[in-house]
Amino acid sequence: MERESGILVGLTTLMLLAMGVSTMASHALGILAGFLIEEFSITRAELGAVIAVSSALAAVVAIPAGRAVDLVGAKRSLLAVFAVSALSFFLYALARNMVVMYAASAIAAVPLSAANSATNKTIALYLPPRRRGIVTGVKQSGVSLALFLSGVALPPVALLLGWRAALGIVGALTVVALVSTGVAVPREPERQQGEASEEAVLQLDPGLVALTVFAFLLGFANSAVAFIPLYAQEVLLLSPVLAGAAAGLAGFAAVVGRVIWARIADQSGEFERALQWQAAAGAVAFGLILTAPYGVGMWQLAAGALMMGFTTSSWNSVGMLAVISRTGSSRAGSQSGVVMFGFMAGLGIGPPIQGWSVDLAGNYLVLWTMSLVLASIASVIMTARVRRR
Repeated sequence: MERESGILVGLTTLMLLAMGVSTMASHALGILAGFLIEEFSITRAELGAVIAVSSALAAVVAIPAGRAVDLVGAKRSLLAVFAVSALSFFLYALARNMVVMYAASAIAAVPLSAANSATNKTIALYLPPRRRGIVTGVKQSGVSLALFLSGVALPPVALLLGWRAALGIVGALTVVALVSTGVAVPREPERQQGEASEEAVLQLDPGLVALTVFAFLLGFANSAVAFIPLYAQEVLLLSPVLAGAAAGLAGFAAVVGRVIWARIADQSGEFERALQWQAAAGAVAFGLILTAPYGVGMWQLAAGALMMGFTTSSWNSVGMLAVISRTGSSRAGSQSGVVMFGFMAGLGIGPPIQGWSVDLAGNYLVLWTMSLVLASIASVIMTARVRRR
């Protein structure tokens, strides 16, 4: 029993780290935005394009990546997530021009597209149903934990050692996780991999399509988190450290939110209803951020960031649990890939359009209004699913 508990804790920790490092690149670039704009003399739209490259490419390869996870197995997929993530961080740290920055973002698309499928397959393969809810919530919180730690740690390290050193340290820590995965994660039986190659058939039913559209809308809306630090600095006149902490608040709230929402949805089985309320409350959060300059400023931004993190940034735990619950381990990768296609497409389209809207309008009103509207539409979609059921 003690050995099984140790294996469970080890697997959960590694899955949490895999989700964190695979998504940390976009968070880091947004939080270090001021340093990058000064270093490379780029516009906000160009910064948004660099952030979006990994998400856009991840959308393109999400479905084949999910299929690949089913074919090669959970352990090899997790190893690939850590190895390629480390490579992207080292390339960012060494970049002397924007070409290398774009190349690093393109490489970061590989772990970004595969991490959810790899971790979902690991859960479906190694964990009994009674433990999947809490573990799914914990591993999905890795994304938010990465945002929180990025917001809190990267600005001080960048001010002290430089932004390149900050990203290089992240790459080194990712290598440690890579080695730990090779030692700690058991390899699934060959029979399981054979079954995956025969059974991993793509099935598009109305529920999966609705979840994929929902993922696209919230991916687009929530990609605005990358602009919170700039918004805090340029509109609310906060320091780089406080601006990074504002984004970190969203990450902190999502760490808690993903675990709580997954637990609630797992116990009730009402995945669509949970997603409906998350999107609706997220629209309110975007409204708080939008009106922060006309309200109580920094404190209203903090409240909006916390609420955003607890709601729209926490949808993944419920969405991925829904995927795991609806399919066996043989198809967990491919089904996850379909949903992540929608999510990554939203993340890829969002930042360039959002950055362009700021450059064009000279303010952030359009950016936050877009996020508010998209979250509202997502809530309506899930409301329709709840009523249909």
